[in-house]
Parts: sequence; structure tokens; C-alpha cells
Amino acid sequence: MHSLDLLVYGKLRSLRLPVKPWLYIVKGWRIMRNFADWRRRRRGAEAVLAKSPWIGFISKTTGYGLLNADTIPGTAEVVALCQKVVEDKGGLQSQQLAKKPFFSNILTVKDLGRYPQLLDFALSRPIIEATTDYLGMVPQFRAIGLYISHVNDSTQSSQLFHFDGDDLKQVKCFINVLDVEEGAGPLTILPADKSRELTKRLGWRWGDGRIADGDVFKYFSENDLIRFTGPAGAGGMVDTVNCLHYGSRARTGSRLVLMFQYTTFPNIKMDKGKFYKKGMPLLDFPVERFKDDPLKAAVL
Repeated sequence: MHSLDLLVYGKLRSLRLPVKPWLYIVKGWRIMRNFADWRRRRRGAEAVLAKSPWIGFISKTTGYGLLNADTIPGTAEVVALCQKVVEDKGGLQSQQLAKKPFFSNILTVKDLGRYPQLLDFALSRPIIEATTDYLGMVPQFRAIGLYISHVNDSTQSSQLFHFDGDDLKQVKCFINVLDVEEGAGPLTILPADKSRELTKRLGWRWGDGRIADGDVFKYFSENDLIRFTGPAGAGGMVDTVNCLHYGSRARTGSRLVLMFQYTTFPNIKMDKGKFYKKGMPLLDFPVERFKDDPLKAAVL
């Protein structure tokens, strides 16, 4: 958000007034300012999705789609490459986490140049097509990171149930780089339809912050949750704006995941690159090498 957007957003929250109507206003204003590109992306979705087998992969009802290790071509190769990245940096346990003590990105912009296959995978046709279908437009590639969660005993911040605030709708893709069991703190979500039902029952409004486990389990059970466990290469694509979720409650083992993110255009988050700190997702990419690929250039 820009400074005025943030000022109004903060004031509404402090007064306990509804925030989401203001976000729709911000979104509408930004669409008006970027109307030509917004319309091109909406119209371009039809061409991208022509005869696509990925239509409906991300459910518009539940807000997610699960991945097996062989769902997307090239998954095994990118998993092996991510493992090499960590080895080249000294190994998993040697990594000091910067953004949060329990969840932090270790990938750098230089790594994207050194290992171009990472961005190639994140921009592959299956992922772009599945995301385009869910978002209803040729999307904007927002961020990428290789995230470590070390063993911890905390339950705070993003380890609590929450919604992301990057946009009104988005897709994050999580690929397990190592086998992830429940004790390694997998991403855990409550599907979008059940998340909507829960917030209505709780009277929760956008901007109210985290939701305690006890409030979730007043209405839903552990069986209603979806956990992104599984072998290396498994994972999923999920709308973390509309699915309540948490992660990194790693009690018995570390977790390593490749995560990248798509939003609609224009989104409502702060401009790319601002307030970047070590350990946060990468927001800038080597776009020059995609100049001859119109779709990937548009996505970036």
C-alpha cells in the first residue's frame, strides 16, 4: 500500500471499523490507474487457458489444490536443485534464520542467477495456467523463497491461524524439498469455504489479526484441516488470503520448502522492493532473460 492507503488502513483498524471495504476501494483505484494492463491480463487469460488441463486444479470453492511429487514436470529436478542450494550454503542446520526464528528465506537474488532453474520452474506453464484459471487473469509473479523452519517450541505470529494480506485473492505454491511429516511443522490450512463460515460465526473482520486454535475448534475439528505433508516434491497451491492457515510448528524435525507467490494485477500490497530485510521473500527477479517470452515477461 502507499502512504495514504496505510494511514487510512491504520486509522480504520484503530477505530475498530471495517477494513475490507477500504481495500476494495484501493483495489478499484489501482485498477483504474492501470486499466489497460488489467484489461489485457483479463483478456489474455482465455488464450493462456485454451485447452489447458490445469483448469479447475485450484478449487474456487476450497481455495487449494494438492501436488504429488510427479504432478508437475520438473519437480524432482527442482527439489534436487534446492537441496544443492542448501548444501552449497553449508547445510540445513548451519543456517541462521533472519526474518523469524522459526521461518525464514535463505535464497538470495544472486542464487536466482546461479540457479536459473528455480525461476524457470516457478514460471512453468502448468503453474501459470492453474494460477491464471483461479485468479481469472494472467497473474503477477510476486515473490519466491527457499524457506527453513528449524525445530522450535513457539506458537506465535504466522504459527497461529491467520489470513495473508497481500491482495484480495492470491496463490502461493509450496513444494516440500525434504520429506515433511506432521512433526516438522507443515503448512496447515482450513479450506476457504470453511474459513468463511468460521469468520462469520466468530464475527471476525478483516484486520482483526490472528485466530486462536480454540476458536477454530469450537466449530471445526482436526479432520477439517489440510496439512501439506508428504515426501520431497509433494505440496500444494493455495489461496492464503482466503484460507486460514499456519505453519512452522516444527516440534520434531526441520522443514525446507520452496515457496513462490502469484497475485492479481494490480495488487494491494506495498510496492516491490520496499522495506526488504534479510530472510524475507525475494521481490525482484532477473527479468531480462525472459524478454523473448511474452507470457513470462508479462507475468514478471
